[in-house]
Amino acid sequence: MGRQNIRNIKVITKIIFKKKKISEKYVEKLINKSLKNLKVKTLYALLFHNPKQLIGTKGKKIFSFLRKQKRIGKIKKIGVSLNSPDEINIFYKKLPIDIVQLPLNVFDQRLIHLGWLDKLRKKNIEIHVRSVFLQGLLLMKKSKIPNYFKKFEQNLKEWNTWALKNKINKIDACLNFVLNNKIDKIVVGIDEKKHLKKILSFKKSVKDLNYSKLTCNDLKLIYPKLWKVK
Repeated sequence: MGRQNIRNIKVITKIIFKKKKISEKYVEKLINKSLKNLKVKTLYALLFHNPKQLIGTKGKKIFSFLRKQKRIGKIKKIGVSLNSPDEINIFYKKLPIDIVQLPLNVFDQRLIHLGWLDKLRKKNIEIHVRSVFLQGLLLMKKSKIPNYFKKFEQNLKEWNTWALKNKINKIDACLNFVLNNKIDKIVVGIDEKKHLKKILSFKKSVKDLNYSKLTCNDLKLIYPKLWKVK
């Protein structure tokens, strides 16, 4: 965690630890380290990468400890960062989670089609999404796309055709898709300042765009950890 002097920014940090290190003392140490490094008094949210670590006897103790940290003002919200909507089942009926962060984009529409988007809203769980550009793949020029994605050439062709047909640039298309589903926050990654400028120049579409035909359930495309890209 870099040392920054942060003002008027909601700070969210993720926590990762090995099974042997799951303890209240270790979690407290990580929270205090984040507060010190970021020079803030309160973390807006603390997200766990593995929701399973909050289940079971040891997990319940950790969660109880986190709720205490909320009461004393060190953190405002407790959340989980997921790789797949299927993982929501792990905690949905067991823990009062405040925030869920998970992937959502024009190819990966599982959060919507599995009905989880509506269920999370009904529980007033804050929804943060990442991978809206699918690690940049949705914005790449054809000549820049790695050979690994040749087997998904048809998906990418349909995406390009769809954007041209609807006369919308790809950044706007990706962001409109997510925002039209009433997502609370979007997490984006940037390599250069110009990338941020392009994202910030986003334009809300006045058209009622239909993204349903772009969906793909093949994990080898929608789950970047499975990509075999050199």
